Amino acid sequence: VGSFQAKGGAGKEYSGYAGGGGSGGRIAVYYVSESFTGSYVAYGGLEQGSTAAQSGAAGTIYVFDETANRKYLTYSHNNSTYNGAAGNTFEATLADSLYQLTLAKGAVVFVEDGVDITVTDDVTFGDTTRFTLADSNYQINLTAGGDFTLGDNAAMAISNVYATGTLPKFSVAGDFTMGNGSSLWSNMHIIASSMFVPDDAYMTLNGYGYQPVADSTGTGDCAGVGSASTQAGAGGGCHGGTGGGGATLAGGSVSGYLGGAGGGVLKLEIAGELRLDGDIYAKGNNAAGGYTNSCCGDNRRASGGGAGGSVSIKAATFTGAATASIQVTGGNGANGGGRDGGGGGGGRIGIATDENTWGGTFYMAGGAAGGAGASAGGEGTLSESSFLAH
Repeated sequence: VGSFQAKGGAGKEYSGYAGGGGSGGRIAVYYVSESFTGSYVAYGGLEQGSTAAQSGAAGTIYVFDETANRKYLTYSHNNSTYNGAAGNTFEATLADSLYQLTLAKGAVVFVEDGVDITVTDDVTFGDTTRFTLADSNYQINLTAGGDFTLGDNAAMAISNVYATGTLPKFSVAGDFTMGNGSSLWSNMHIIASSMFVPDDAYMTLNGYGYQPVADSTGTGDCAGVGSASTQAGAGGGCHGGTGGGGATLAGGSVSGYLGGAGGGVLKLEIAGELRLDGDIYAKGNNAAGGYTNSCCGDNRRASGGGAGGSVSIKAATFTGAATASIQVTGGNGANGGGRDGGGGGGGRIGIATDENTWGGTFYMAGGAAGGAGASAGGEGTLSESSFLAH
């Protein structure tokens, strides 16, 4: 039993100054036949002296079984908790040829550009890992022939805001499992055999929808409307429910203050059971603010709230705890001292299943008006139908 080690060195504290850990190295092993029972270690060194210092980035372990044509890639780390570790960059040249992909406990991995990842077997992101885009202008798609696991207290963020209508897709032949305390920050289309979200895990798409633009009207053909005055409150955006009208101006943003971003889009297609004990958030953001100082006279005005997003669920069986929730509420409008912003309309929820014992709560309310001069956003929509009909 032996080991291959390419560990980063630990930092050192000196006279109260903290030292960061060194990055893990690289290990690459190619073999035709193999009976090795030892270990591969390439984790980053730990910081010393202060939580302000960072642990070293995870190193990489690449093992290629040439006989079976199987490539295994592991990002190696040893942190028991996510401790601000420096990040490594995903090996994009291997994206279409891996047999297994693993982020070991505590590893932080950034993807610099958009990439389509294809893994023949399992994908495992261990406890307290972080897998995220370095540039929000891109997105990540993944296809796995086995299971996908997001470990306890791990987090994944794989897309930019929903601006083009294209959702990043995770297509998993096996089970999609989120660990305790884990989170997914992304618009996303998930296809899997089954899916489990525990009670303290969540998926959030808040503000991941259409983004506000300065001095513009709200998004949607049911956005709140008013007169053409440029010194007024903006209406809320809409999606499922009507956007609340601004005091005198249609739209989402006024000069100097942006309206709230809309909620994002989540689509789940689960062939078997979806058990949602946790939460799904696709809420519109509150408006950024407005002029409220009485000295400013006709210059008082405020922006509108963002509309709630969309959650579409298609599953043969839909189960979950009474404490679970799906929330697509609209964002609140801002106060403009009488020229107030309207609330964003609630979003859309669609459920297609043949066995629904989910005990959670739907939240679809429109956002509140910024003041008496505007109106709240309208209620969102809930649609329920048969799984077999889709």
